[in-house]
Amino acid sequence: MKASYRFSTIVLVVAATLSFVASFQLPFSSRSGIRPLALSRRTAPIPTHHYSSPVLRASSRESTPGDEIGESNTPESRGPRTLITALAWAGFVAYAFLLAPGKDPASTALDAQLLKDIIGNPFSPTLPPIFLAIFNALGLMPLVYSSLLLPGSRNQSPPAWPFCVGSFAFGFFAMGPYLALRSFQPSPGATPSNRMVARFVENKLPAALAFISSLYLVYLVVGGGGGGGGVGGLEAYLTLFRTQTLPHVSSLDLLILSVFVADPMREDMLRRGWYSGGKLAAFVSVPVVGPCLYLLLRPALSVDEEEEV
Repeated sequence: MKASYRFSTIVLVVAATLSFVASFQLPFSSRSGIRPLALSRRTAPIPTHHYSSPVLRASSRESTPGDEIGESNTPESRGPRTLITALAWAGFVAYAFLLAPGKDPASTALDAQLLKDIIGNPFSPTLPPIFLAIFNALGLMPLVYSSLLLPGSRNQSPPAWPFCVGSFAFGFFAMGPYLALRSFQPSPGATPSNRMVARFVENKLPAALAFISSLYLVYLVVGGGGGGGGVGGLEAYLTLFRTQTLPHVSSLDLLILSVFVADPMREDMLRRGWYSGGKLAAFVSVPVVGPCLYLLLRPALSVDEEEEV
């Protein structure tokens, strides 16, 4: 069993790494007629009723959404991202339910007690700080994903909001299918489904609170001590990771969410005219803290007050 879950973990990590590498490749395809931004020739002013960057609005010439991303609903525009994400999600689900450790009755009962304890007190001193940080970070990453995906959620099929809501409870189990099926929409004209959602995801207060919370989780691990052996209770955490389903799957869930966030973040950067590979790598390379910091620093999109929703 130990060898099987190590092998499955390696497979999941490789799949997530491939997705991270693929996220740096813009989805340009000669078959789908998609051209790089610099080569687009057709220009048109951005309609003022769209949800768009103030910098982009001020520009007198801009590529049309069709030139930037092509027909975003075509299979070519999704490309290998869809396949990699779908395989990673299917593999994660299969591994969590079939191969993860802790399937015996005693371990299942302990998992139930762990879940009860951490819900009752998210910072329980009786649990390893590393596990506490991981479990609480699984509440921050859905906020990050929602803030990245909802600005481009209009006309998406399937709609984004059920998956964003579900991810707060089920993490990548809920978010994975949407990441695989959604269209790539970096155009400034790709807008949220309503103005209230737009205002929330652009508000810097939730971003600031998320960033501060992420720093506290780092402090919890580095300075929290306790919990059984070493920084953040490393020995106690590793024991739980090797023997219990909840800590094991939660850790893998956070790992996968932290890697797959690169693609939505790249799209959001392009939407705001703020993309560079170096920036993307810097934000993604620091799990949880980096994506939360990105939400705080990213340029704002503006919502036209006259837009009817």
